[in-house]
Amino acid sequence: IEQCQKGVVLDAFLQELFAGKDEVTDDEVKRYYEENKEKFHIGERIRVRDIVVKTRREAEEIKRRLAEGEDFAELARRYSISPTAKKGGDLGYIERGQVGKEFEAAAFALKNPGDVSDIVKTTFGYHIIRLEDRQEPRQLSLDEVKDEIRQKLREEKRKQLLDEYLQGLHKKYKVTIREELLEEGKNE
Repeated sequence: IEQCQKGVVLDAFLQELFAGKDEVTDDEVKRYYEENKEKFHIGERIRVRDIVVKTRREAEEIKRRLAEGEDFAELARRYSISPTAKKGGDLGYIERGQVGKEFEAAAFALKNPGDVSDIVKTTFGYHIIRLEDRQEPRQLSLDEVKDEIRQKLREEKRKQLLDEYLQGLHKKYKVTIREELLEEGKNE
């Protein structure tokens, strides 16, 4: 309860300190976007599913069943040892550098949605990968990132306001930090 009370008091203090001073205008958001466009560029992304099994023999059997027309997601749910098995093997979107080299090479080599890889061996087992979607590299628009930018700029303003407030207290009051007492407190 005491911690909660301190939190409420601190929150009220910060709200009063920031009141009306942490607003971010549309012009500030636009200026930040224009000056930092490279931060809002997405590389090529692909959405894939995979089935991971322990042995090559299991992988070959699954490849055979896929060739006969069985459903990839259902086979993933039934046989994959991956944590994504319950989602039909859906890994979502990945970019280069997010997965192992062998997996990445096989996945990004797939050209069209529905294409299935050969068997790929990694440290996790034997994979069969299916391409679901491919998104080309692109620049995110201002509309797509304006909320993220606004939040970042608001946090920067708040940090600056708090730093200025603390510096003002430092000048107004003589503050002595006794490092040895801080060290003793850590050891207790």
